[in-house]
Amino acid sequence: MVETELQLVVFRLGEQSFAVPIAQVREVVAAGELTPMPGWPPYLAGVLVLRGAVLPVVELRTLLELAGEAPARRQVVVVERPDAVFGLLVDGVSQVLRLGPEGLEPPPQVAGARGFLAGVARTEAGLVLVLQLDRLLDRGELSALAASVRSTEGS
Repeated sequence: MVETELQLVVFRLGEQSFAVPIAQVREVVAAGELTPMPGWPPYLAGVLVLRGAVLPVVELRTLLELAGEAPARRQVVVVERPDAVFGLLVDGVSQVLRLGPEGLEPPPQVAGARGFLAGVARTEAGLVLVLQLDRLLDRGELSALAASVRSTEGS
């Protein structure tokens, strides 16, 4: 039987580490200048122009309701789902983590949670919360976001 290795891109928000599967990460870029979009929810930081494409950027700290100040220099993890490409604004990317099949534990079950955690990985540096991108924003939110960005590109 072949064991499957899970590779995760690990990033920080404050003191907490989060990760997404490397297969869903296109690239990591400096946050640079984000253009805010009027009428967007507070967890959407704005848009970023990357090689001619306009990408919506999610302020992950706000979406996950994390307290604390963001550092002056931040990064955007450009991620891809079958229905959308968007950026996650994070404090900084720290590493690529490789786990065996037993390395990811199920997330804790909490009443009222959005269910955006795929699992929890234990590392020497502490716990890493692994995000499930398809649950972070629902398809309706992404469709509205994509339509909004398309109307901006045509302006």
